This record gives sequence, C-alpha cells and structure tokens, in this order.
Amino acid sequence: MGTFRNTFSVTGFLVISVIIQSSTGCATGERVLLERQANTATASVSRGPGRNERNSYDAGSQLKLDALIVFGVENSPDLRSIYARWKAAENQVPQAAVLPDPRVSYGHFVESFKMKTGEQKQTVALSQTLPWFGKLPLKEKMAVKQAESIAQEYEAAVLGLVSRIKKSYYEYAWLHDAVQINREHINLLKVVESVASIRFKSGKISQSALVLIQVEQGKIEDQIKELEALKSPLSTSIYAALGLESGKLLPRPARADQALTELNPVELQLQLQQANPELRRIKALKELQELAVQLADKNYYPDLTFELSAVDMDGSRDPVLAMVSINLPIWRKSLDAAKLEAVNQRQGVNEALKNTGLELAAKLDLLVYYYQNALRKNKLYENTLIPKAQQSIELALKEFETGNSGFSELLDAQRTLLEFLLIAKQYSADAHKQLAEIENIVNSSLNEINER
Repeated sequence: MGTFRNTFSVTGFLVISVIIQSSTGCATGERVLLERQANTATASVSRGPGRNERNSYDAGSQLKLDALIVFGVENSPDLRSIYARWKAAENQVPQAAVLPDPRVSYGHFVESFKMKTGEQKQTVALSQTLPWFGKLPLKEKMAVKQAESIAQEYEAAVLGLVSRIKKSYYEYAWLHDAVQINREHINLLKVVESVASIRFKSGKISQSALVLIQVEQGKIEDQIKELEALKSPLSTSIYAALGLESGKLLPRPARADQALTELNPVELQLQLQQANPELRRIKALKELQELAVQLADKNYYPDLTFELSAVDMDGSRDPVLAMVSINLPIWRKSLDAAKLEAVNQRQGVNEALKNTGLELAAKLDLLVYYYQNALRKNKLYENTLIPKAQQSIELALKEFETGNSGFSELLDAQRTLLEFLLIAKQYSADAHKQLAEIENIVNSSLNEINER
C-alpha cells in the first residue's frame, strides 16, 4: 500500500504546485484549501486437526494468513473425517498380524459309552488354525499400506485446504488494495476539482474541464462501490474455506507477501514425483495390490489346524488325542476369480498412477507458466510502465502549465497510472495464488525448493 500511496501523494503535490504556479491571481483562501486537501491526501498442517471445534473466527483488527491456516486445519470437518479413517486403518494393522482365535469345544455323551477301560462321559478339545506360511505377514503389510494410503489422502486434504485459504486470502487482499488505490485517486481528483472550480469561477478555464474532472470522479466512485460490494462474497469464500458459515465482514488482510522469485521447472517436476501426496497415495495402493496378488497365490494352499482333545474316562486314565487337519481349497473357479480380481486391480492402479503422474506434470507446467507470466507482468508494470506513467503525468503537467494541453490530457495520464497500479496489484495477487497451488501439488514451500 505504501507504494501507491506515495505515488498518489507525489502526483498530487505535482498537480497542486503546477496549478498554483499557473494561477498568478489565485487568492490566499485557494492556497489554504489546496494545502489542506493535499495534507489529507498524503495522510490517507501429519498432526491431526483440533478436537474442539470452534463455530466462529475472530480475526482481530487485521486478517492474518497464518492464523487462518491454523484455524482451518484445526476445525475442518473434512480433515477430521479423513483423520479418523486414517487412525481406524492404523488400528487394523495389529488385527491383521495375529492368528485366528483358538477354539475350545466341549462334548457330553448323552448316553454313556462303555469301553473295556471305562465309561466315557465327556470330551474337551482345543484347536488352533495356522494360515499357510506367509499369509499373516502379507495381511499385515496390506493393512500397513492401506493406512499409508489414507495418511497420504489426509496430507493431500490438508494441502488442498491450505491452498484454498491462501488463494481466497490473496484475492481478498487484492480487493482491499484496489479499493485503497481508487480512493487515493479520487482524493487527488477532489483536489484537482477544488482548484479547477476556483479557476473556473475566475474565468481561467472552461466549464468543460471542470465537467471532465467530475465525470472521472463519478466513474471512480462507481468503481469503488463495485469493489466494496465484492468484499462480502470474498469474505464469505474465506469463511467457507474455514468450514464456517458467513459471519461479520472480515477485516483488511495483514499483507506479508511471500517473496516472488523465479522457479526451476525441472526441480519442481522432481519434487512433484517424489512428494506429491496423491501420487504417494496411489503408489501405496499399488504396493497394496502387489501384496494382494501374492496373497491370492497363497490361497491355493491349505491352512493347517492343530487340535488336542481329551476324553473323560470313568475308572481309567483319560486319553488325549493330537490331531492335524487341513482345509481343501478345491473350488478352483473361485480361487482363479479371486486371483484374476487381484491382478486386474493391480493393473488398474498401475494405469491410474501413470495417468495421474502425467496429469499432474502437465498441470504443474501450466501453473509454472501462469506464475512466471504473472511475475513477469508484475515486474514490467512495477519497474517500467508505472514509472513511465509517472513521467507521463509530469510531462502532461508541464504541457498544461505552458498552455499546450488541457485537463483532458492530464486526466488521461492519471487514468493510465491508476490502471497500471491496479493491474500490477492484480498480477501480484495472481502470482501468489498460482504459487499457492504449485506448493500444494509439489508438497513443499518455495523457500524449501530454493534452498535445495
């Protein structure tokens, strides 16, 4: 805000000084009015979300991006839902690693069965089924990969939420900047209008010049109203990103922009392939399906069941029987279908991984282009076009002072400067929004990427 405030302040004083110098018969009251108006113009997150949901957000006197992000992550119902599924999947890992429950059976002879050694009354048996060699480790690894895939889903949701908050924040910040720029411009127009009105009364300028200033002022006032009306829906979009219903109008963002520097597309593509949570999620599912195919192969082999049973004999020593049994996996159609299902699912995940990688790489290239283009345009306006527009105002002032041009040329130069200032701010906001999306899909901040 300081840049465009200083721009308008300097411009305002140039306008005032030239007009005063060209008005040799200007009264003392007119000088006092100009000085008073000029002074007025110059001064003008892999931790989980929080468990205690807050139904409102207090932004204080200024809207801070870090506070918005913390609040959003701690209070997002979507993140809490995915986080709960992640923890539930983690609790499936110890369940998959244990043997099936042993079985105890009891039998009672309804009619006693007499043998030479005595009368049989009842039997007790203990059995334990042991899955075929390697089945339990495979099931445990599958449960780990399932939990890992949901963990990556949670990370992707966090990054997506942070990106949405950042983009809404920067759009809202641009809106406040645009309102401020227009207000500075209209303050300057009011100064010029005051002077022009006095000069018109003294017959030094025509009425058309005064009308031109008033028309321009009316256009800017309408633009300010339009921008002010946009604050409410943009404020609502930030509330929505926080998972809240719309509340009172949020205050002006406390701008602490991240430095905008050139990006290395090659480094970003490498970072994408290594750290993107969606790719990691699909890779975990790919490994899960690899294990599922191995498990389907082992289902062709029988499970073993060991059993010890004791018979209660009356009048003699109780006999104990040790027994081993196996299930017979003879229904080959079912086993073959299960194997084919696992193979097809593995193929589907492989294709999804390839397709997602290509789509994300293409999306990243496009985001980098949009970012670099916005950054280039911002630098063009900030470093070249805005200074040229300021020079154009100075030249228009000199031409007006010598009588070679009228108010219309001066107003055109001021209008151009206003347009350039607004465009520069828009490109800055666009660059920040593109950067937020880039950091989202590469799962790293620009500072971390530059450090590497």
